[in-house]
Amino acid sequence: MKFAYSGFTLSGSPASGVIDAEDRAAAEAQLRAQQIFVSSLDSSGKTAAPSTTSRSKHVKSSAVKQTSRFMRQLALLATAGTPLVDALAATERQSQDDDFRGVLHDIRVDVEQGSTLADAMEKHPHKFDPIARSLVRAGESGAKLPDMLMHLATILERQSQLNATLRGSMIYPAFLITICSTVLIGMVTTVLPRFAEMFANLSAPLPLSTRMLMGLSDLLREYWYAWIIGVIAVVGGAIWHLRTPAGVRSMHAIVLRLPGFGPLIRSFITARVARVLGILLHNKVALTDALAVALDTAGNVYVRERMGPIISSVEQGDGLSKPLRATEMFDPSFCELVQTGEDSGRLGDVLTHAADFMDQENETAARSLSKLLEPVIMIGMGLLVGGIAISIFLPMFDLTATAGR
Repeated sequence: MKFAYSGFTLSGSPASGVIDAEDRAAAEAQLRAQQIFVSSLDSSGKTAAPSTTSRSKHVKSSAVKQTSRFMRQLALLATAGTPLVDALAATERQSQDDDFRGVLHDIRVDVEQGSTLADAMEKHPHKFDPIARSLVRAGESGAKLPDMLMHLATILERQSQLNATLRGSMIYPAFLITICSTVLIGMVTTVLPRFAEMFANLSAPLPLSTRMLMGLSDLLREYWYAWIIGVIAVVGGAIWHLRTPAGVRSMHAIVLRLPGFGPLIRSFITARVARVLGILLHNKVALTDALAVALDTAGNVYVRERMGPIISSVEQGDGLSKPLRATEMFDPSFCELVQTGEDSGRLGDVLTHAADFMDQENETAARSLSKLLEPVIMIGMGLLVGGIAISIFLPMFDLTATAGR
């Protein structure tokens, strides 16, 4: 029987192909022996192209709340002893979205025909990302599906909450930048030309800053079409570059080095990895398999590449804290917590508690960063507007001083 697979290697690079095996379990065992960690496995034999970016991006942010609500409802019904098919039918009836109700119908039909819940979800990657499917598969294999569904709902809810916090924190700074940029462009293109006619009648030489502003104003007004073409070309080129693997990797590396934002994004990634890894370890999933799933939660190609060798080091008996330090991607205090969890034999619980703490800290840090950006933007734009105003009025001051003498 042929199985098409897609996943990634120890180094974090994508891998895909077709493998012959007796059943799904044998196929997964063969791929694991080849040090390939599977994110999707299809018995149709049609190879799915592996994504070179974060695979969790397949699910749109608008569907996160919908999916988390479904997971929580399914977990509550399963905890109450409701058979899985009946629980899926109940959530299908309760869904108010026609598209999502159709997805639930397909999943229910597949489960009725003998498919596992994870395999049924795998047919709808736009609703259930590889992380969700991996956690569900781990819950099914360990007979702890209700607990895993509840954990997954919590992860999705926290992700939605953090995304909403970040978007809300950036709305006002973005509004300030838009307004101030519009004012600056208006001053350069409409106010300066009026003063240019007056400056042309002055016999005194203009200051350097005034001449530079006049030149910029002339360029913007006379070659406005060239500026528009240039902006479109730059934006289009940047979008095209970001769709390539090299562009995604370079952008993810740059983001981690941004002042203020870099450490915060790295902390978000650490919390996400710690939560998924802690949940899987708490449910008795092997450390190497749990790390393979946790790699997908990074959401950053650069970080995932740096984390790739961790699995190989763990398989060689180095533990987890040592290779984590070697990546230089994680805070030393987090590495110390991991070592403490390893020494005490409660690594899963330690990682889960650390993720809870970091989520609270990250939410506070995001709000603080937003409040810090507002005065910085105002001061920067004020300096620009003030500089333009001074450059405009300097020749007038010189003219007044000359007339006084």
